[in-house]
Amino acid sequence: MTLTDELEECLKDSPRFRASLEVVDMGVGDLETKLDKLVKLCGGMIEAGKAYNVANKLFLGSIKELASHCHKDQLLVDTLKHFSEGLEELVGYHLILYDQAQRCIRTNLQTFIKEDMKGFKESRRSFERAADELEMTVVRHAQVPRTRPHEAEEACNLYLAARKSYRHAALEHLIQTHDLQSKNKLVVLDSVCSYLRAQFTFFHQGYDWLNDLEPEMKQLAVKLDEFRQVASQERKEMEARHVSVEMQDPCWREATIELRPDISQGVVLEGYLFKRASNAFKTWNRRWFSIQSKQLVYQKKYKEPVTVVVEDLRLCSVKPVEETERRFCFEVTSPPAKTCVLQADSEKLRELWVRAVQTSINFAYNDTEDRQEEQAETSPRQQPSSEDTNLQVNQLGMGASSDTLQQNPGVTTHLAVISQPPKCSALRRIQAVRGNQYCCDCGREDARWASINLGVSLCIECSGIHRSLGVHLSKVRSLTLDTWEPELIKLMCELGNSEINKIYESNIESSTLKKPVPESSCKERETWIRAKYVERRFLCPRPRGAKPGVYRKEGSNVDEAGVQQDDEQAETEPGVKHRQKTAVSEHKNGKEEGRSEAELKEGSEDCVEWDAGLALHGAARCGDLRALALAIAHGGDVNYVHRTAEGTTPLIQAVIGNSLAVCEFLLQNGAKVNHRDDHGRSPLHHATYLGHTGLRLARMYEEMRESEGPYAQEGDETYHDIFRDFSHLASNEPDRLNRRSFDDTPP
Repeated sequence: MTLTDELEECLKDSPRFRASLEVVDMGVGDLETKLDKLVKLCGGMIEAGKAYNVANKLFLGSIKELASHCHKDQLLVDTLKHFSEGLEELVGYHLILYDQAQRCIRTNLQTFIKEDMKGFKESRRSFERAADELEMTVVRHAQVPRTRPHEAEEACNLYLAARKSYRHAALEHLIQTHDLQSKNKLVVLDSVCSYLRAQFTFFHQGYDWLNDLEPEMKQLAVKLDEFRQVASQERKEMEARHVSVEMQDPCWREATIELRPDISQGVVLEGYLFKRASNAFKTWNRRWFSIQSKQLVYQKKYKEPVTVVVEDLRLCSVKPVEETERRFCFEVTSPPAKTCVLQADSEKLRELWVRAVQTSINFAYNDTEDRQEEQAETSPRQQPSSEDTNLQVNQLGMGASSDTLQQNPGVTTHLAVISQPPKCSALRRIQAVRGNQYCCDCGREDARWASINLGVSLCIECSGIHRSLGVHLSKVRSLTLDTWEPELIKLMCELGNSEINKIYESNIESSTLKKPVPESSCKERETWIRAKYVERRFLCPRPRGAKPGVYRKEGSNVDEAGVQQDDEQAETEPGVKHRQKTAVSEHKNGKEEGRSEAELKEGSEDCVEWDAGLALHGAARCGDLRALALAIAHGGDVNYVHRTAEGTTPLIQAVIGNSLAVCEFLLQNGAKVNHRDDHGRSPLHHATYLGHTGLRLARMYEEMRESEGPYAQEGDETYHDIFRDFSHLASNEPDRLNRRSFDDTPP
């Protein structure tokens, strides 16, 4: 029906017009119902979106907390932080989308329902009132009789007014109906289009952010693949360790792992031990024990405070216990008569704990003495005069009697100053040598272990590998826990990492094997150390051009010129003149015999193959430790017998040369102390005859320690002090211990 037809029908007030109005009313009612439902659902969607944003913010906050927990992994922290910030931007985009939905759909439709549909309903009610009034007026107009013209005229006027009012109401309602129908279309389409534009903007912004993030996501995917491969490889390695665990002795493995001294933190050894209670039942409880800060302590659980067993290790003693029913027991005794019986898991662990306690006791004493000496050095003290010094030295050299010492108490005090220089820990003295503060093999700083037969300092990782080589190749000792004799410290200071590496790494350029660094793995370290010391892959070829028996010291020649130099030096020291002349004459004879024999064997050849044994022999006589190390590295036999030199060995030659450090070096590398020359004289015989007291003292002290056994306690302090004082004197001032007059005729 067209608009003209509708107007005609409206003016006629035909049934078709009334029917069309009913159809329109039904459509408007249905539209209102659906719009109300849409508005309610839109509101529910917006509320759900806001709840989603709240949950999303909580989720992103949890991601940030996870990033703060993983602060040690910078990659993980940066990635989580960057992604969470981007996701927070997406949450903001969601809020914009919900605001657009609120304004585009909910607000617009609610306005349409409350205003436009309300006007339509009011026009409908006005139309119905006008129609009802017209109907009543028509009825009254029809009922007026002919006999009442005045009533008829009045009824006619009312009828005309009612019809006019009805037509205006009908036209107004028709206009409202058309406005509602046209505006309904506009409002609905505009709301939907606005919402779609909001959705488009939301997804476009999200796409732009994700597009910018795509390169980082690709890089992260590559790193994740690498991490998966590394994790898979580590998983395989961990699974492969099950086999190695079954092959190794668990006690040895535990001892190797736990015994890692760290003096800076005071921890020497820690592990589980059984402790026998002091109650009447004598129950055994397993506790976590540790030696730290000069104390023996234990605790039951990690968070519980530690219980001190021994307050001061200097006041305790330790020894194995064999009288108990349980195996692997040892006891720690401290005053006043307090005994603590402990049980290890194996014999090896018991030995380890006993040795650790004994070493800690020694360290506690040495540390106390070092502090006292530092305080003494900072305070002024009176130095002895030169006359007193000469008197005291003469008394010591000629054997001062006890009466003399009692009459002159000052002699004892001054003797301590002379015979025993201010103590300095082995760590400080050895690391003071250039290169010794770093590990000889990997270069790690603060090396606290050493190989005493090689003369190098090591880190704890490399020391473990050296220990696995066996004592015939490397004897490992701690610079902080073990006791160091003066001659051994002097040996370490005269050799050192720099000199030894010049020998064992002299041909390193020809090898493709890379030297390990502090960050290298244990496998890389072991490969390098075995190639260096076992296979000796980096040694230069044996030198040629030197005749056997003629030793050439680096930078000078030990020949007749060297002998003349020794003679001149001997003239400046009358006290040792005869001894040095005798040694020099013997050295000359030995060299001449060596040359004669070599010339007889080689004929007129000018150059012959360098002999490591002869080099050892000559270097020992001259006291050149570096030449000794070079000869040993090239396979020289430390027990080489020089038949043309009265069957002497390098050790005998070192004794004749009065070099305590050389003797120590040869003994550490397996020299036999009981070998005799052609005249039946051993090295100790030569030392005793020549008056080299320090060499004899070193052997006596070694015999005493061997006789005490592996668990021996410290004996008489005076007894040990005597050995220590004489050892210092023999190492630093050997001429003062020469007890033999060289005017005597040798046997």
